[in-house]
Amino acid sequence: MKKLSLLLLLVSSVILAQDRTLVINECMPNNTLTAADQDGEYNDWLELYNISNASVNLQGYFLSDRRSEPTKFQFPNVSIAAQDYLIIWVDKDSMQDGLHTNFKLSASSEQVYLFNSDTNLIDYVHFFNMQADESIARTKDGNGPFEITSPSYNSSNGNNPSGIVINEWMAFNDSAEMDEYDEYNDWIELYNNSNQAINLNGYYLSNKVTERTKYQFPNITIGAHDYLILWADQDSFQGDLHLPFKLDSERDDIILSRPDTSTIDYFSFSDALSNLSISRYPNGIGNILTSAPTQSNSNVNYVGLQDLQNGLFTLSPNPAKDHINIKHSEGVIKWTIIDINGHHLLSKNTLSQNSIDISLLSIGTYFLQLETPKGIIIKKFSKKQD
Repeated sequence: MKKLSLLLLLVSSVILAQDRTLVINECMPNNTLTAADQDGEYNDWLELYNISNASVNLQGYFLSDRRSEPTKFQFPNVSIAAQDYLIIWVDKDSMQDGLHTNFKLSASSEQVYLFNSDTNLIDYVHFFNMQADESIARTKDGNGPFEITSPSYNSSNGNNPSGIVINEWMAFNDSAEMDEYDEYNDWIELYNNSNQAINLNGYYLSNKVTERTKYQFPNITIGAHDYLILWADQDSFQGDLHLPFKLDSERDDIILSRPDTSTIDYFSFSDALSNLSISRYPNGIGNILTSAPTQSNSNVNYVGLQDLQNGLFTLSPNPAKDHINIKHSEGVIKWTIIDINGHHLLSKNTLSQNSIDISLLSIGTYFLQLETPKGIIIKKFSKKQD
């Protein structure tokens, strides 16, 4: 019932893709012979990747190796094409032509931060004891977790999703999901993308990149392609899966780290909506969007109001008397009429015609839900007097 009610909230809020157009895709802090800059020098380098389908101008964005000094290096008027890469030389030699920062990296222990023009943190990576000519890179361009690997300078890292990822979280839970004590607390879901169980003993989870070790995992294992829910309720006395911090719905971080504190996965978020979660889509490997929660289940693609306005799904007349007419551009797998309390009233596995008889419904407000190959779309309508 709770999840159905939450689903209905989607009609009053556009499905929000998070500000994750640009990411840190790869970093090499100990480059001795992998790639040379335009002057033939083997310097540290960082690779950014543009996830989106449009070019992004970086003018006014920042890079830094210190969270407390976000404006160390400011990007000039330079763009990254859609789904393309950009190399920045992190060599403390900004007098050189091209993109050369005014700071270097330490291979023994260092971090890199990417900020937007408002100095809001977009992406972050921390590494530890990096050997010569090895990279810390995402297993899937733009969205995969970080791992130590062979370099793929200015080219695709491949598509090798593996290991643990941050898969979903809810930072404003007041009536959606209860823990074992029947309390509505914030929560974080991890997912194991690999084909084998992974033990998290000694790993870390935090909501602050400057305090990566807030919570250390005990002897907990996640099975292959399985989930783990952690309650961000600042109540560790309730058990091993209750974290010593809460999430700030206005703006916060979530960072998952290895025992050496190197980054596995990281997200920042802001303005989280009540009882809606932020989740990866596709499950485990995709970028993030806001949707109804799917705790401990595969994340679902919900089509937002913008798609409805663009003609993917229209309903008329509204208000209606005894029938509603449907126009849609996707094949419908199933349709369901739901009342404002979340009760399923009418349902059918196909939409064989473009008219649905609602003559037996009482006067009031309802929602028509269509399940399509692209996801779930919902439209609100009213039944009026005859």
